[in-house]
Amino acid sequence: NIHHNTVTGCTSPNANSTVSYMEIGHGGPTTNIYNNVITNNQYGSTSKSSNAEVHYLYVGYYPTTLGVANIYNNQVTNNVRFQSPSGSGGTTRYMRFGPQCLTLNVYGNVCDNNISTTTGTVYGIDCPSLTPVTKNIYNNSFTNLYQAKGPIYCFSVNDGYNWNIYRNKIQDIEGTGTNSIITGLYLGFTGGSGNVFVSNNMI
Repeated sequence: NIHHNTVTGCTSPNANSTVSYMEIGHGGPTTNIYNNVITNNQYGSTSKSSNAEVHYLYVGYYPTTLGVANIYNNQVTNNVRFQSPSGSGGTTRYMRFGPQCLTLNVYGNVCDNNISTTTGTVYGIDCPSLTPVTKNIYNNSFTNLYQAKGPIYCFSVNDGYNWNIYRNKIQDIEGTGTNSIITGLYLGFTGGSGNVFVSNNMI
């Protein structure tokens, strides 16, 4: 159980290597990650290229015995990623939930009021993991992203067999670059036979 942790006030104006503000690399058959807050952190500056990846809340654990992962009520808010005009690239992942498990429940997570000036790809809430047979993704929000200069995937879901995606909110996403193609809800390959239900999402 990983809960009620806060990462705040981290400033790295000269950073040019990958930063993970909170990364869970390993968990058990049943893992609960909830009520964690990552807020008011600054990576890079307007005078540095700062081209590396930035991970805010990154979950990618690999238990021996697969079970249930519950990831809920976490917040990534008011963070700033700067990059100089000469900088290029550098993926930003605000919430990446990719554990290996039989069932992945992602709900009530909030990603709001962040700035990312990188030309690299931005992922809001990303659920890429292959192993989960069932993914339930609901009542999450990705809102108020500013100054992004690269492609933006607000919600991205790949792999797993059964998807239930509903009542998620995407609002006020700003792309200022020539390559700032905004994708609200990206649904990729399911990885097997199953059912896909997508309903009542607000974009």
